[in-house]
Amino acid sequence: MNESAHIASKSESQDTSDSSTKGVSPASSGPAGGHFEGQVGAFYLLSLLAHAEPRGLPGTMIDRVEFQRAAEGHPLDDVIVHGHDAQGEPAVLEIQVKRRMTFAPSDPVFREVVWQIAKVVGKPEFLKSRYELAIAIAQTSHKIDGPYQTILTWARQLGDAAIFMSRIKRPGSASDAMRSFVNTFTTHLQEAGAPYDDETVWRLLSRLQILPFDFTATGSAAAELAKERATRALHPDDAPRAGDLWKALTELSIEIASSGGDITRDRLVEKLRQTSFRLAEERRSFTALAALAEASRHALADIGDRVGGAMLTRHERVATVHVALDQGRYVEIRGDAGVGKSAVLKHFAEQMSEQGRVIFLSPGRTIPKGWFAMRGVLGFEGTARELLVDLAASGSGVLFLDNLDFYSQEERLTATDLVREAAKIPGISVIATARRDFGVLEPSWLPGEVINQMGRAEPVVIDELSEAETEELRHAAPNLRALLADSHPARQVARNLFRLSRLVSLPSDAPVVRTEVEMASNGGSSRMDGRITIIATAHGCSGPWPNGHFPAVSRSMSRNFLLRL
Repeated sequence: MNESAHIASKSESQDTSDSSTKGVSPASSGPAGGHFEGQVGAFYLLSLLAHAEPRGLPGTMIDRVEFQRAAEGHPLDDVIVHGHDAQGEPAVLEIQVKRRMTFAPSDPVFREVVWQIAKVVGKPEFLKSRYELAIAIAQTSHKIDGPYQTILTWARQLGDAAIFMSRIKRPGSASDAMRSFVNTFTTHLQEAGAPYDDETVWRLLSRLQILPFDFTATGSAAAELAKERATRALHPDDAPRAGDLWKALTELSIEIASSGGDITRDRLVEKLRQTSFRLAEERRSFTALAALAEASRHALADIGDRVGGAMLTRHERVATVHVALDQGRYVEIRGDAGVGKSAVLKHFAEQMSEQGRVIFLSPGRTIPKGWFAMRGVLGFEGTARELLVDLAASGSGVLFLDNLDFYSQEERLTATDLVREAAKIPGISVIATARRDFGVLEPSWLPGEVINQMGRAEPVVIDELSEAETEELRHAAPNLRALLADSHPARQVARNLFRLSRLVSLPSDAPVVRTEVEMASNGGSSRMDGRITIIATAHGCSGPWPNGHFPAVSRSMSRNFLLRL
């Protein structure tokens, strides 16, 4: 589109879009989405009441919640959350509530919301402060909205528009559904008369979240979490009235929205007391959750997810995990050493951390001796169930367990305690990684009856690099093309992500490596040669022990080295 045509288009689209909000009061237009929107608003009122972190703004506390504020400069106007972080810096989350949205090119609801998002581009505070955008939808399925969530995660992870767009367009790096989402988003921006260059598209997507709430589903997990949080917000004698409190907050949300109003915690408390609700004493978990989030962040940082400077997207593997999450609340990602299962788990943990704090446990970084020991270290005053409900209600509905094969006996106690409690709470899933034969050669240490209670999905098996993934790496990291050539002598080694990363680190004049054993003896160097040999024997390759088997002591010696494979 040439410049004059772009200006004309911008003028026409602004006239059209502005007419939908100018001169129309919230009272006359009514809250869009009806009861569902009221429930989403009530969800944030409950977070305000409980001094809990709001979903979509982790690390903050809510100052006030506004409703239907388009006239005051909030394009996504159904629910606006104003808060501050630990340093006192302001944060804003604008939410547009839409019960149904397909995100398809033909979806008029998605088009409408993108036109609203387009109005944010020119706001100075959008670029200068923590300013988040969100679309709240009724729960669909992980399989359907998973690709879109992945796109938004990539936009946050990649600090450069050119790299983000290159990944979207690169063969094998993104699916057709992902490319369609970005192209549709870009087209709608253009139609709205907003800038639609790569920089603008990437920046908007990096601030956008999709927040599923399953309030419309039978046996809604979001409703159960809300009622449990409401129980804790009430005086113990009034705990049986938790359902009444949730209903009152929903009605209050609709009432405030009808007049385009807002509310602070003090005013909310006063209104509830006027309606005879007795509230519990204030109890804040902010410090404990911050400590837990920091520990999880360090555990995630241990996991390498780049080879030769490039990150392999593995979107097909990620999509398989999304499908598994629709089948059951317990999902295992399995595979041999070095295939990248922990990196796939890391993707999901980082995606979840955009909405709320996460619990990510790994061997060597898990507080041992059970929940009571963990509670003491965190300084948390409540139960394990209360901690998990807080996390799930704030947007983190997954417990992550990395490398089940290598937990010590005392670490297993802590993980088992948390899994047992998670099984009792609707809306919380467990995703774990393990070797391919975990639970086969010896029984799994996780309680089988608890896993069955959650619903065990079929394990997701991660293999060596597929041809599509190999081709993706060739495009993403040209320096790997020679190593990844089908004719390269080290082909059998290079199809394993871990061994490929070691090959990349070898000196240019190192002898050609054809097997894992040669890799250890010719190029491993003194800092890791023995341990690479351990990896070789773990796969049945010839090594320093008979028949390719290594004794128990070698497993212990190699434990820390093998954790992140």
